[in-house]
Amino acid sequence: MRDECMFPCSPRASSARWCQNKDEENGHTLMAATNYAIALVEMQRFKEAKPLMRKTIPVVRRVLALCRKESLAEHDKLGDTPLTRLLRVGEGYDFEFTRLVKVLLERHAACAKTPRRIETDIFANPRNRVGGEYPIHDVAMYNHTKLTMMEVLRAWPEGAMARDGQDFLPLHHAVAGQAKRATLKELLDAYPGAAATADPGGTYPIHAVMRIGRPLDAVQLFIDANAGCERQVDAGGDTPLLASLRGGVIPWRVGAALLRRGSRSVEETS
Repeated sequence: MRDECMFPCSPRASSARWCQNKDEENGHTLMAATNYAIALVEMQRFKEAKPLMRKTIPVVRRVLALCRKESLAEHDKLGDTPLTRLLRVGEGYDFEFTRLVKVLLERHAACAKTPRRIETDIFANPRNRVGGEYPIHDVAMYNHTKLTMMEVLRAWPEGAMARDGQDFLPLHHAVAGQAKRATLKELLDAYPGAAATADPGGTYPIHAVMRIGRPLDAVQLFIDANAGCERQVDAGGDTPLLASLRGGVIPWRVGAALLRRGSRSVEETS
């Protein structure tokens, strides 16, 4: 399969390619159908997209049955495996997309443990590595649904502890991407220690969610998972409450919850 076929193209081009090849059963037809479905979703034409995604599932199963399992963990010229490429073009889709991920993992669960190839950046500086993300990082980064996260964690439960090429945990990406509460909970249930682990920049998850003004039900997950987090100080010397104040947003219920737990400023703790 040509690599360019893996990218979503315009709705008109996707539709034309799908109509041209819909009676064939091969990789090009599959990608044309997926691209067409993605284009329909982007136009919010969900009623048309869902049946199309649903029809591709049996074809995916048959095509995967013809593939060598090992090929599902191989990298293309851009450093992606089939699973990481799928997760990068299917941002935030629903149950039908999750089924595609599930079918791929059923065929070869080990692809959940295969990261993107690590490359140097465009300036060829070996210290600035890009890539190295495992599929679970892509699920977190691209704001996929809880169901997709569950499928990837089922295939590789230890993935919640995996670090990518830049030393980020999946939870760090999920927080930065403002993932839904249910997705955050799945990651914290799989690895509670992530709540007390700072990212490479020295920011703890509780500081990040406070700085962007997440509501209490999301913040409470981190409070429950990390005892004493209200006094935790990040690389900038801020407690979570100070981080929220510097961010300019602090829902009063969140502030009250932290204050009840004895949150104090850096000056008070020093």
